[in-house]
Amino acid sequence: FNNVECYVDDGGSSSTGIASNSSNNIHVENCNVRNMTIANGFSFWGSRQVMVSNCSSYINALYEFNFEACKNVTVSGCAAGGIGAAVADNWIASGASMGSTGGGSAVGFVFAVGTTNFTIKNCSAYNETVGVYIPDTSTVGHVDGDYLGCTTPVYLAGTRSWNWRFWRSF
Repeated sequence: FNNVECYVDDGGSSSTGIASNSSNNIHVENCNVRNMTIANGFSFWGSRQVMVSNCSSYINALYEFNFEACKNVTVSGCAAGGIGAAVADNWIASGASMGSTGGGSAVGFVFAVGTTNFTIKNCSAYNETVGVYIPDTSTVGHVDGDYLGCTTPVYLAGTRSWNWRFWRSF
């Protein structure tokens, strides 16, 4: 996928904007997903060699970026959630939250169900309950980015192997 925009603007139901199940060598670049009313912006399950770069995901029902049972994942330069621009456009008011709408389930980046060997670099999450969620069944290669605009920037649940650094852009 390259330069794809997925969104719902008619009030209808939608599940996930961009998804892949049991696939290999996935490349997703410069894509934007918003307003998925049932589930996630981006969702990958059981896939290998997944690269997602320079994508954005916001105002989705659950997770902005979701990876489950995946191997060898690289996410770079991606943004989850945010705040409406100072000058409002046709679909979001200036200053409005662009985080997930799932309440306690609002998460920017999820690496779950045994996802292994993944890297998240130069990404950001803002106005999410959790910026990056990594349960104890997943192993991490490297996590960096700006997640400080979230209630819990990073939630590491007993993760076995990880390296992280965070910064805040002003």
